[in-house]
Amino acid sequence: MPDTNWDTIGKLASYFTAYDTELGLSPHEQWTLQVLKISEEMGEAAQAVVGARGTNPRKGTTG
Repeated sequence: MPDTNWDTIGKLASYFTAYDTELGLSPHEQWTLQVLKISEEMGEAAQAVVGARGTNPRKGTTG
């Protein structure tokens, strides 16, 4: 059976935690940086939707 979305998210979280631990980051730093990265990606997705819909009069429609 293929992984569910939550299985994939769990695997990614484990990967990032292991990587950040190797870098010597504390759990608090890891959590903060992971939340910031998720926020960054959400912002990029929002920009793509706004661009595709052409709802920013300064930028027009992007494809």
